[in-house]
Amino acid sequence: MPQSQRLFTIVDEGGQTLVARSYGDIQAPSFPTLGLLFSIATFSEASGFEMQSVSTQDMQIVYKRFGSLLFIMATNNLLLHADAVRSQLQAVYEGMLLLLGAELMAVEKPFQLDRLRKALRGCQALDYFLCEDVKLPNILLPGPQEVSLPPEDASELLRALGRVAEAADTQ
Repeated sequence: MPQSQRLFTIVDEGGQTLVARSYGDIQAPSFPTLGLLFSIATFSEASGFEMQSVSTQDMQIVYKRFGSLLFIMATNNLLLHADAVRSQLQAVYEGMLLLLGAELMAVEKPFQLDRLRKALRGCQALDYFLCEDVKLPNILLPGPQEVSLPPEDASELLRALGRVAEAADTQ
């Protein structure tokens, strides 16, 4: 079975790329490629539709919007259903929300966009969230989940979960 090739990117509503990662034997996407991926989703939204996925015989592209941020995953793993990829994107967003915080993830002004871009580029856990062989905690997935993170990222995640528990007063 050939190695899975994947492209992942996060784009803000203005079309600026916050992060772009490639996995497997594939080049990082060029600026025009990222622009095209974003334009397809924007055009469909402007027409009153939601772009969820596009498939060819050897590639699928899955979209999921979280507020002003658009997550895009392109993969050649056609055995994965688009809903499974969307669940992974949901888990990635939830993980980033816990690690980086809701304030940083809420992009409303240009300076916030730059801060988020820097935080995402320094977030090593993002690569672990995007691994195909790692199970991620996700409230949308039934059953127990496990996280396979390096100790420093795992402790950061536990601290973030502790802050959530304190805020909810449910330790």
